[in-house]
Order: sequence, then structure tokens, then C-alpha cells
Amino acid sequence: MKYIEYKENKRHGADDFPIEYYYVNKDHLQYVMPLHWHGEFEIVRILSGTLELYINNVKHTIFEGDIAFINCGDLHRADPQDAVYECLVFSTDILSTKKNRVYDKYVSALSLKDVSAKPVLHKENSALYSSVCELMSAHVENTPHRELKISYLIYKFIYFLFEENMIENKTDRDTHASQSAKTISKLIDWIDIHYSERITLGILSEKSGFSEKYLCRVFRAYTSYSPIDYINILRINKVCRDLESGKYTVTEAAFNNGFNNLSYFSKTFKKYKSVTPSSYIKQSRGAR
Repeated sequence: MKYIEYKENKRHGADDFPIEYYYVNKDHLQYVMPLHWHGEFEIVRILSGTLELYINNVKHTIFEGDIAFINCGDLHRADPQDAVYECLVFSTDILSTKKNRVYDKYVSALSLKDVSAKPVLHKENSALYSSVCELMSAHVENTPHRELKISYLIYKFIYFLFEENMIENKTDRDTHASQSAKTISKLIDWIDIHYSERITLGILSEKSGFSEKYLCRVFRAYTSYSPIDYINILRINKVCRDLESGKYTVTEAAFNNGFNNLSYFSKTFKKYKSVTPSSYIKQSRGAR
């Protein structure tokens, strides 16, 4: 099974037109969506099947025809249940102009998380639903003035978010939760860079500014994992990539990805993959 990176550093679209469309089925390398976040807004539409989408660890089961909105900076992951889905990821900077009252009042409010879109829009005959479908279609069409049309449709989409009461204002409680989510997001960024190094709960506590007990509680609330489980899962997935490449022995892959004790590594690998490393190699080669 292939996984995308836990932190998504890639740019979506071109620098001067930051928007990207993805069609995702079982053959797509990013079919399974592990925990990650990005600074762009994302729209997900289910074409068939079911998708279990977790946004800041709140589960949303979305079905064929449903649409989900992922706000800028939200931690999210997804488990497809025989699903085919499409995603449109875009930076609100695509609409940015200087001294623009409309941008500051509506678009900037979304990007800065002063307000947020409600997460799920079920299949229905509404102007908002139609605007999303129109936006998705416009992005895959190669028509004249395509960029201008897409920009217009994004504004239209945001207009109907507000018009159809799909926008929520932030409360003090939401603001506090948002700060906690931001801290966990930054900590995940740090882990993704330093995962092969020695990492203890004490180090993570120092990096986050949270006590160890509070860190464990908040981290699990947003990721479903304890910090140590999260690190081990990340390391094991990195090991799997090394093993699949055929360039490394089991020992080399373990040491390269932060495991300095082979006995602990073997137990951890079997815990998360349900097979031994050698069995995993045979399975992965047999699948090619």
C-alpha cells in the first residue's frame, strides 16, 4: 500500500495560478490519505463508493455525490471504502489583489480562519452544489480563457458558501482549539523532518510547550494516535518504502529510519503491518 507524506510540502498548481485537480481511484498512488495538512482550501467530491474523512479527528462518512470542504490548515486523513473521488486544492491567493474590500471581507476571512466552511454538503439541488460541480468541470476542460473562468467560479463558490449559510463564525472555544491544532500541526512538521533521530516524549513536550500529559491528550484528539505511535507508524511506512525499493536490507532500512534496536523494530513492524519484515518483502515483490 502506498502512502502520501504526512506533511504535504508540495505546491498545488503553478506559482502564479495555485490550484490543482486530482482524480483518485484505486490505481492512484495517493489513494489512501494519511494524516496531513496544507495551507490551501480543499474540495472533495465523491464520485462513487464511500469515503471516511477525518477533519481534525472528527469523522465524516461521505457517500456518492456528497461534497466535503477542508479549511486551510485543518489536519485531515481519509480511508476510502471502494471509493472514487476528486479533489480540488487551491490557495485563496489565486484571488488576491491589493486594496480589495471583497477579498479582505470574504476570501481572506476563510484563509485566515476567522470563519470556516461547514465540512459536508450532501447531494442536493442547490446553487452551492452546482457551483462546485461547475468548478470541478472547468478545471479539467481545456477551454479558452480557462484561468479567468476558474477564478470567476471560485468567487461564485465562495459567494454561495456565505449565501447558503455554509459558513461558521469562530467562537472563543474554536479559537483555543485552533491554536492547539496549529501547535500539533507544527509538531507534526518537526517530526516529519526529525523522525530518524532519537525522539522522546520529553523532547516533544519541550517543542510544543505542552506538558507531557496534556500533549498526549491533545495529540490523540487530533490524530487518533499517541505521539509515540504516530512516530512509529511514520517510521514503519518509511521502512516499507525502503524495502519496496530493493535498495536496502532490513537492517539498513531500520537504522535509516530511526530504529536502533532490531528486536524492538521487529516487534513494532509486526504490530503495525501484521507480518514480519521478510514476509512484507515477499508480498511487495509478489504484487509487482
